[in-house]
Amino acid sequence: MSTTALFSSPGTEPAAGLPTAPCLLPAWAARPLVIAAEVEAYIPQQYPFALVDTLYHCQPGEAWAGLRVSPDNLLVQNGYLSEAGILESMAQAVALKAGYEAQDQAASPRVGFIAALKQVHLHALVPVGATLVTHVRIVLQALDVLVVRTTSGYDTTLVADGEMRLFLEPEPALDVAIKALFHADVPADHAHC
Repeated sequence: MSTTALFSSPGTEPAAGLPTAPCLLPAWAARPLVIAAEVEAYIPQQYPFALVDTLYHCQPGEAWAGLRVSPDNLLVQNGYLSEAGILESMAQAVALKAGYEAQDQAASPRVGFIAALKQVHLHALVPVGATLVTHVRIVLQALDVLVVRTTSGYDTTLVADGEMRLFLEPEPALDVAIKALFHADVPADHAHC
């Protein structure tokens, strides 16, 4: 199994093997694309449920997003972001990538739901004050299904890695067209894509 190093320069691949532990953020991370004050414009989750606060880098097929873990976060327990918080942050990193790309194309982002987790490994918890950074790599996107590989860490600590399968809400025009095929009660003038 080969994965992209979490904080490597975009487009570089480490040697085959287990996911690599993160290292210091590269220079491109100093100029984030989306900051905490702007995140809610890109994802459906709102405070206090938003578990990403930065989009560091986004390119076709992958992105790097982050969350500074604060003590008032709902999913912090005993000074650490919980396992559920880590997984949700990973999923919201995917949503932030999608929201950023949709806004860049003047479209509405599609809402996604975690359908399955595959080979997810939680290696460590994230302490309050640390910034959890997640690398998202799109493995497959077909109609309403998205398969992503995620790797998360802070400082030099690998926190989690795994695969998520997400179901996406149908695109409105496609949804109307499909309903028109199977339901006679949808007016024909609404069935055009």
